[in-house]
Amino acid sequence: MFLTQTVPRQREIIEVLFRNGWGYMRKLLTGGKPEDPQLPTPAVLKKIFIDLGPVYIKLGQLLSTRPDILSSAYIEELSTLQDEVPPVDWSEVEVLIRKQLKRPLEETCKYLNPVPVA
Repeated sequence: MFLTQTVPRQREIIEVLFRNGWGYMRKLLTGGKPEDPQLPTPAVLKKIFIDLGPVYIKLGQLLSTRPDILSSAYIEELSTLQDEVPPVDWSEVEVLIRKQLKRPLEETCKYLNPVPVA
């Protein structure tokens, strides 16, 4: 059951990787013979994290603090995820809140500010 629930998200992740031109994944998933894995460029990796959403942005933020794992070019690019991330549109946030609460927002909260804080 878990696997069938995650298929749409798995498909979305693969589409983001393809859209951002990560040829290594394309080769791997289409049965090609992979050479040594190549990381995407720092800017592409940052775009992938942004496209995949908040959890991946948080992963990028975490990686930006790990010079023992990534080179300085990656650290520098991913560090911008600390304070230069585009906000999620309020309409998307509102839908998720309503879905999680399973009741109208008006019954649950007096006021929710739709303007991002940071």
